[in-house]
Amino acid sequence: MANAKQIVCPACGGPLQFNSKLQKMKCEYCESVFTVQELEELNAQAAAASQAAQSAGTQSGAVDGTAQAAGTQAGMAGMAAAQSGTAAGTAQAAQSEPEAADFTAEEEEYLASESEADDTSGIWSLPHAEWNRKEKNDLRVYTCSGCSAAITTDSTTVATTCPYCGSPVVVSGQISGEKKPDLIIPFKLDKDAAVKGMADHLKDKKLLPKAFTRDGHLEEVKGVYMPFWLYSAKAYGEYILDAEQISVWTDTVNQYTKTDIFELDRKGNVSFENVPVDGSSRMPNDMSESIEPYDFSELKPFSSTYLSGYFANRYDEDAEKCIPRAEQRIVRSAEDTILSSVHGFDNVRVRSGGIHIRKGQVKYALLPVWLLSTKWQDKIYLFAMNGQTGVFVGDLPEDKSIALKMQIGLTAIIFAVLLLLTFVFVKML
Repeated sequence: MANAKQIVCPACGGPLQFNSKLQKMKCEYCESVFTVQELEELNAQAAAASQAAQSAGTQSGAVDGTAQAAGTQAGMAGMAAAQSGTAAGTAQAAQSEPEAADFTAEEEEYLASESEADDTSGIWSLPHAEWNRKEKNDLRVYTCSGCSAAITTDSTTVATTCPYCGSPVVVSGQISGEKKPDLIIPFKLDKDAAVKGMADHLKDKKLLPKAFTRDGHLEEVKGVYMPFWLYSAKAYGEYILDAEQISVWTDTVNQYTKTDIFELDRKGNVSFENVPVDGSSRMPNDMSESIEPYDFSELKPFSSTYLSGYFANRYDEDAEKCIPRAEQRIVRSAEDTILSSVHGFDNVRVRSGGIHIRKGQVKYALLPVWLLSTKWQDKIYLFAMNGQTGVFVGDLPEDKSIALKMQIGLTAIIFAVLLLLTFVFVKML
C-alpha cells in the first residue's frame, strides 16, 4: 500500500474536509476555508515551483552536463510545440463540429411508420475521461467482505465499514480500469440532517413495531457519492389515436347514448437533458429514482477534492449497460408529454405510432446520497436521503399484530354503525 496522503491546509498543514454548509473546504484546526478552485490553483502553483526547482538543480551541473540539459530542453521544447499544434488543431476541429439539428421532414416521414417508430440506431457519445496519476495515488478502492460493494475514498482511510450492509471492508488497491467522473454535485446537507430525516421518517408510522425504534439502532450513517450516468437526447413522437366522445340524454320514455368517434394525429419533438440512471447495482433502482429529482443547475466540474470526508461508490454497470433504462425513461416521458395534449374525450386509444430517440451525449456524474442502515431482528434495513434536497426513502417493518388489531377495531366500528342504523330503521317502522 502506498504512503497515505491527505488534503492539507495551506495555512497550518492540518487536514481539510468539504463543509456542506459552506460549500468550501474547511480546516479542522485553524478553521481556514478555501474554495475547491483556490486549492487546485495552489496545488498547480506548488507543482510548477517543484518542477522549476528540479529544472534549476539539473542546470547547476557541469558545463557539458548543462549543454546536454540544454539540448534536451530544446528537444522537449520542440516536442511541446508539436503537441501544442496538434492540440490546437484538435480544439479547432471540435469547435467546428456542428450541433445535432432538429428532425428533418424526411426523418419525420420515415418515423411516421409504426414499424420504424422504435428505431434505436445511432451511437451515444459516452464518457472517456481517465484518472490522472495524482488522483490514482490519492484515492483507494475498498471491497466489502459481505456484499462485494466497491467503494472509493481517500488514501487516509485505513479501515471502515460498508454503507450498504455494515460489514468490514478491506483495501484492494488504487483506482484503475474505470472512467473518471465529468461532473459532481457537492453535498449540501450534513450528517445531522440525515439523522433528523430518519427520525422524521419514523414519525406517525402506526404499523411500525415499537421495538424497532427501541431496539433498532443506526449501524451506519455515511455520505456516499453515487455514480450516475446522465443522458441527453432528442425524441420525436408521432401517434394516430382513436378518440370517443359520449353523450347521454333522456326524454320522458327512453335514455339515449351517442358515441362520436374521432381520429387524432399527434406529433412533436421533446428534448431531454441529464436523464439520470444510477450505475450501481448495490442501490435498488426504485430507491435511487425515489430520491430524485436533483437540481442539475448545481453541477460542477469534477474534482477529487470534493471527496474529502465522504465515500464514492464505484459503478459496476457502465454507461452502455444502462442505455436501455435511460431510453425507457425517455420514451415513457416523451409519450406522456405528447399524449397529454389530448383533452375533452371520454376514451382515447393508441392505434399506431411510437417514439424515436436521437442519441446524444452521456456524462458521468457523482451525486450526493446519505445512506443509513439499521439492524433489527438480524435484518439490515437500508435508507437513503438525497444529500442535496433532503428527500428521504426507505422500507420499514410492520407489526402484524397491530395491523390485525386495527382491522378488528375497524370491523367492530362498521358492525356497530350497521347495528345502529338497523335499530333506527326498525324504530321508524
